[in-house]
Amino acid sequence: MIALYGGTFNPVHVGHLHVAATVADRLQLPEIRLVLSARPPHRDPVPVGHRLQMLELGCAEDDRFVADDREVQRRKASYTVDTLINERRRHPYSAIYWVIGMDSLLTLRSWYQWWRLLDLAHLVVVRRPGYRLQLDPVLRGLVQHRGFVPPPWARGSDCRPRGVAGSIVMLEEPMLAVSASSIRQDLRSCSGSVRQPVRDVTPAVADYIAQHELYRSTD
Repeated sequence: MIALYGGTFNPVHVGHLHVAATVADRLQLPEIRLVLSARPPHRDPVPVGHRLQMLELGCAEDDRFVADDREVQRRKASYTVDTLINERRRHPYSAIYWVIGMDSLLTLRSWYQWWRLLDLAHLVVVRRPGYRLQLDPVLRGLVQHRGFVPPPWARGSDCRPRGVAGSIVMLEEPMLAVSASSIRQDLRSCSGSVRQPVRDVTPAVADYIAQHELYRSTD
């Protein structure tokens, strides 16, 4: 079993780590790799080296977490489908889980070659209990046909669909209301040299942000 959780992690925060821990707990995974999108298609104001350092600091909070830098070596824009193709070639007979949040599911059809994802992996979607997804007709039909909703008490194999790919696993868990954009906005609003505590990140990541004065200018 291989679990990958991709993102720009700009910066990695407690919400990201909570999602990773939830998936590892529910699916009983020994490891979950947080894959840094090294060159996201949209504008990236923080050098990838800083984001990777922060991701490594965040992953140090849990022995199951691994900061995955495979996309740092890629010389083109980072796309999920490329990462999954490479992973499937390396592990043709293993179940692969690609972890996303509710917001990512809502925008899935804007992803590059999104229709190939379920041929390569299972999608694991973490959502708040009782949250009603407002999906377009195409995604609604996809979830209806490919969706797998484990009961809240389920752990381990009871949370894992059959096969190595092809299902959308819907995990309902209380989520943390944290966003990287809010963290960046809070830091930009700090006046002059006055340093305010960085909320919603681990102490090590907060120290790193303060040390390197990240997100202080307009991004």
